[in-house]
Amino acid sequence: MRDSRSPLLDPHDLAAALGICTSTLRARWRRGVIPRPLRLGHRRYWFRDEVQHLPGFSDERGDRVTGPRLAAMLGVGITHVYHLIAGGYLPAPDHGVESHRASWSIRTVVSHLKKLPRG
Repeated sequence: MRDSRSPLLDPHDLAAALGICTSTLRARWRRGVIPRPLRLGHRRYWFRDEVQHLPGFSDERGDRVTGPRLAAMLGVGITHVYHLIAGGYLPAPDHGVESHRASWSIRTVVSHLKKLPRG
């Protein structure tokens, strides 16, 4: 996850700050509700100072993450996340929390990872 003081926000960071999913972010951007992003190569970024006035914007990241976001945080694919769960390396997801089909508490994941043997 990007540092909360970073002046640039990628689509995942901005969606998390607004409390919406990336597809809703894309729809709002296309309708002109959200300012146009800066495009660098194939990636899009928003300047924090240009979007922090938007309704619902919060710099504090919630404790819950979805499967794709957890996979991105760990640097693996979503399929690999479920292999890690099956192997006992990650906790099972919570279902139906905050209107997500499956999500994880970051605190729960971190505490589970701290209990694993190191080496």
